[in-house]
Amino acid sequence: MSRRKGKGGEREAEAALKQYGIDALRGAKAQVSGGMELPDVIARIGTYTMAIEVKRRKKVGMHEVRHGYEQARTAAANLLKAKLAESPVGYAVMHRSNYDEWFVTIDLATFAAILTGERYGVIDVVEVHKDGRHFADAAFSGKGE
Repeated sequence: MSRRKGKGGEREAEAALKQYGIDALRGAKAQVSGGMELPDVIARIGTYTMAIEVKRRKKVGMHEVRHGYEQARTAAANLLKAKLAESPVGYAVMHRSNYDEWFVTIDLATFAAILTGERYGVIDVVEVHKDGRHFADAAFSGKGE
């Protein structure tokens, strides 16, 4: 994919989210040091932050979506490390093929939590502990932290 088309897709995704009243910002606009990979788009909904990887291609396949999901997961952890967001931070892939509408891919646990309105399950929490381990279980245990 060309860099120009990728940036264009990020701008399109940012604008689409804003049409729904979601506070969205392209990751390239966020300032961070240390060369961390940031999400293509950062969306904030209330107290929740979503790291979004954008895939905009002629034809977006499941392989690209899955790869984007892993990129978004890494970017979500980086938002916490850079202190650009507080937990909970979720991650998703926003994708669109030519002549098609936007789609968003999230995991089932996040989807179920959004539907049920669970505070600590709304987004798959990614916390980085002092020893460097990633931790997501508290989000779905009902304990929260």
